[in-house]
Amino acid sequence: MIRNGIRYTHVRTRQTRRDVSEAWTLIILVKIFIICHLPRLILNIVEEVVMLKCTYRTLPVWFNYLISLSHFLIILSSSLSFIVYCIFTAPFKEAATAVINRFKSRPQSAQQMQMVCSTMVKSTRSTVQEDNQEDEQEDQA
Repeated sequence: MIRNGIRYTHVRTRQTRRDVSEAWTLIILVKIFIICHLPRLILNIVEEVVMLKCTYRTLPVWFNYLISLSHFLIILSSSLSFIVYCIFTAPFKEAATAVINRFKSRPQSAQQMQMVCSTMVKSTRSTVQEDNQEDEQEDQA
């Protein structure tokens, strides 16, 4: 239902394409979060029930394996979030690429590092300002 609303309700301008991309990014991130964190929630509930019912207060061995798996899924969720941002969000992709390229050149001092960070901030601000100007021009047309 949400997918159809996103797909068909907008006239495709540059701004609406960006809005649709951001909506898809959010939907994908929420799905990844739920899928990766739900096992941990279920394990916490089961652990409480088992601990209340058991007199010997130890968990079965298989339960420990599931806990390790749930920890891996939580780590995977964070990693996938970064990848999704890189794929679906152009400004994030540009900023991440700039950071990687700047660190490849290996600044030697704290002053050089500060220059790298300020350059990235200026680059991001100018990209946002250009997008806003283009949107205003499209609105006037």
